[in-house]
Amino acid sequence: MKPKIAVTLCKESGVGKEILEKSYNTVVFKKADITLFTNIKKPFPGKINFIKENSQKVIEKAIQSCLKKENQALLTFPTTKEDLGGVGHTEILATQTNSKPTMFFTSPHLKVALVTTHIALKNVASQLTQEKIITTIENTHRGLQKYFGIKNPLLYLCGLNPHCGEGGLFGNEEEKTLKPTLSLTQKKGIKIFGPFSPDTIFFKALENKAHAVISLYHDQGLIPLKTLSFFDSCGVTLGLPFLRTTVDHGTAPDLIGKNMANPKSFLYALKVTLEALKNESNF
Repeated sequence: MKPKIAVTLCKESGVGKEILEKSYNTVVFKKADITLFTNIKKPFPGKINFIKENSQKVIEKAIQSCLKKENQALLTFPTTKEDLGGVGHTEILATQTNSKPTMFFTSPHLKVALVTTHIALKNVASQLTQEKIITTIENTHRGLQKYFGIKNPLLYLCGLNPHCGEGGLFGNEEEKTLKPTLSLTQKKGIKIFGPFSPDTIFFKALENKAHAVISLYHDQGLIPLKTLSFFDSCGVTLGLPFLRTTVDHGTAPDLIGKNMANPKSFLYALKVTLEALKNESNF
């Protein structure tokens, strides 16, 4: 029996329509029982749940199908925050599931979790609370066990400042917040080390085969991941009552109508979804 997966495609999904059309006849697509949730009037093949409402309702109804166990996982195409009423998928997921989710990204080389997500760089330090960091570490630890089949994950915590602040010379977040939080999570039996300087941590993670890096803000984690694996990467939202994955790119408005959109990230996300569901069944 094929795994049941809800896929969302909203009005402002940009190249999503083209990518979906390029994916129908692939081997990995045929391994899943996919229902497309969409508000786009177009004769897509396969199972369609057409929703005559705004894009936020499309996402919400797909989420509800997973909560009701009609689908085992949710895979989302990107859309604009304007299309979702000024919020992102993660915020909608948090509200609909009453969860504290973690934005996580996986690729063949690196796995990265984010403590903060889409906020201005100037606001990052003030948002690094002990609660947020612990939630991110715990969600990542459990997510690696549940969806990736890693029994005892090795995690590295990234510092915020150059050279981790050099004892407070240029920043005290490492001493004030990161080290005490690290100690608390280690006492819970989580194998995590750091904080390591941001300019060397990803090299250390690759050399020592760490299973994931806990990054403190969006670009800190995604620059190295996307540099190494721009198309062979995808997002996974951890801490939810079901599996959610997403492509690791935006709507690409500059490519719309040019037949240049690459479906590799969507197909990689679908592959990760299928593997994660298999690992979850053995968890």
